[in-house]
Amino acid sequence: MGLFRSAANALLKPLGYTVIKTSNSTKTNRSIVYKHVSAINAALLQKLGHDALKGPFKGARIIEPGSTQVGADYVSRVLGEYELEIQAAIMNGLDGSPDAVINVGTSDGYYLSCIQHLHPKLPLIGYEINADAKAACKQLLGVASNIIMKGAVDCNGLLEDLTAYPSSLIIMDIEGHETILKELDPSTFAKATLIIELHEPLAPGITDQLATHFASTHAIEVLEQAGRNPFKHKELSEFDSSEKFLVLCEFRGAHQSWMVATPNHSPK
Repeated sequence: MGLFRSAANALLKPLGYTVIKTSNSTKTNRSIVYKHVSAINAALLQKLGHDALKGPFKGARIIEPGSTQVGADYVSRVLGEYELEIQAAIMNGLDGSPDAVINVGTSDGYYLSCIQHLHPKLPLIGYEINADAKAACKQLLGVASNIIMKGAVDCNGLLEDLTAYPSSLIIMDIEGHETILKELDPSTFAKATLIIELHEPLAPGITDQLATHFASTHAIEVLEQAGRNPFKHKELSEFDSSEKFLVLCEFRGAHQSWMVATPNHSPK
């Protein structure tokens, strides 16, 4: 039995669960671990509260009071660890004084809420196709006049947005549909900064394709998934070492990367 499964079983057996190998794989049954970690996150809500306690978005509302939708990434958001790999890129993009932020794939509204906290008057445009996620996003953000929520992203919508706000900061996570960027002339984005979550298993070759597509207009950097140090957070002191790591786990695949495309010329 692997070290991870041994540690996970020590945690889960008192709850009546056991981590097993799937019949055709040596990989851990992640759904069982995810369920356990989600329960820990929910239990910590009362202790940690509804606003970010640390990180660049400290003070931002990350979950609406009264909400029961506490997932396995709640604690990482509260402690400023969520998608740590792209935090600096987001802050650099905001420091560049964009004329809007376009969040393609808002999910529950985490990034829009965080940016709204830092820049209350900055125009924010969100795209989300999932009805439940869109409803959660609207609940979290309220009725702020600077926020426009849309449905599925398409080329016409992006053209409209970038015509109005050419120097936008674009944060995109749409599970392989980042291929839409190849359908638009790169000059459309010439003044925009893009932070794109890449999904190679769903869109094979997309990293190289987008790097080539934006080569003439942007400087390209690819950021790779990295680990976390849970021991620096006193808020996790009650947990043993295995649970400390699990509670900051974002349950990604074996490989995850992001592309940051920065305009070659000043957007202003």
